[in-house]
Amino acid sequence: MAGPWYVDDGGDGTTEDSWATADTNILDLDTEKAFAAGEIVYFGHDSNDPKTYSANLTIVGPTDGLPVNFISATQGSSPATYAASTSDQIETANGAYWIAFDGSFALYGLSMKSGSDIRIQSDSNESFYAESCRFKLADSKSFYFPAGGADTKLVNCVIDLSADTTERTATIITSPNYGSVLDLKGLSFVSPGNRSGSVFRLENTDGVVYCSGADFSNLRTDCELVFSYVGRHYFNNCITAATWSPSAGTHIGIGEVVLYNCGPADAPTYLYQQNSRGTLASSASIYRTSGATVEGDATGWLITTTAACDEGSPFQSQWIYGEVSSTGSKTFTVYITNDTADFTDAQVWLEVEYLGTADEANTTLASDHRVITTTAANQTDDTTSVWVGLNNSGQGLADYMQSLAVTATVNETGQYRARVCVGLASIAGSRYFYIDPKVTVS
Repeated sequence: MAGPWYVDDGGDGTTEDSWATADTNILDLDTEKAFAAGEIVYFGHDSNDPKTYSANLTIVGPTDGLPVNFISATQGSSPATYAASTSDQIETANGAYWIAFDGSFALYGLSMKSGSDIRIQSDSNESFYAESCRFKLADSKSFYFPAGGADTKLVNCVIDLSADTTERTATIITSPNYGSVLDLKGLSFVSPGNRSGSVFRLENTDGVVYCSGADFSNLRTDCELVFSYVGRHYFNNCITAATWSPSAGTHIGIGEVVLYNCGPADAPTYLYQQNSRGTLASSASIYRTSGATVEGDATGWLITTTAACDEGSPFQSQWIYGEVSSTGSKTFTVYITNDTADFTDAQVWLEVEYLGTADEANTTLASDHRVITTTAANQTDDTTSVWVGLNNSGQGLADYMQSLAVTATVNETGQYRARVCVGLASIAGSRYFYIDPKVTVS
């Protein structure tokens, strides 16, 4: 390992091992050095890339293992002191040239301005990490994360769309081929007002996006979070515009989008789940009295299904977690309602995973799903529940109330989890099929 190396527009480009002898741009330094794992390159925090590019810029990092570190630092500081960029330290905007990172990288406080896309091209044995960086895209261009199984993390980064000159439908963040894992924390946007396409688009079923603490509040109202053909997307604690849409398109295969506590204000009860078999959408106005609460706020879950839902291919709700404090025979119960007819145990059922064996970590699965060769029977009637919000004309009347129950012998105290499975196709919202996501254990 050598260095550290320096990039600054005030350097003379000789030895590159000090501010005075720094290369003025990353391409010249990358051409001279084969960056090794663990090496450090300091960028002057107020340095502007002076190079006139004539082709796309691909910066090559270590091809295996640990990353090379690119750090924005106060120009002239010794030892180098971190300072987030106030300029464009890497810039290819003199032409329609993209910026790409090929290999393992860790970026801190950098700002880059592309004449086209910004592309992460790390392979499965490489990684990309960016903290407090600004990615400036060209008009109608995208941020690409790798298509080869690589691990990509962005923390408190900004995607700048100031270059968009008019309405653009291009996706902002995309993976073009085989999936990778993209982990985003604290993402925000500058000037996204001309983007009417989606924020995320995956092109392969094995891609995964985790996003928490993002600020989507300045997006256009017609800019969906997910263009939801394939891949899996999980959002937590993100702020949105007052009017927004989770997804567009149709899911296939294992594609799914799940959102917790996302919206224009703190909404701890908010849950949205959509995949090829159906949709779960929480409600803070329709719920069962004495039922589930999140941070003191009552909630119910509306379920709809698609034609792809079936008893052998059910829509499965999110898991509901709880704890059993004593052993012995226990009955786990969840309450449901709808406006059309009673559900049978071939159409809706409860699954529970519990600690069925003492001193073993593995759980036991039990359900009230019918034995597949037996005749379906109606689930148990519920004659006592009261559903708030389902007692007005046009809002459903909770005409059919039922309970789903599993009785099992718990042999080890501790955590259990339960979920509702739906095996009936094409349940519309007008059926007002609601779940109370509270498990009663007796």
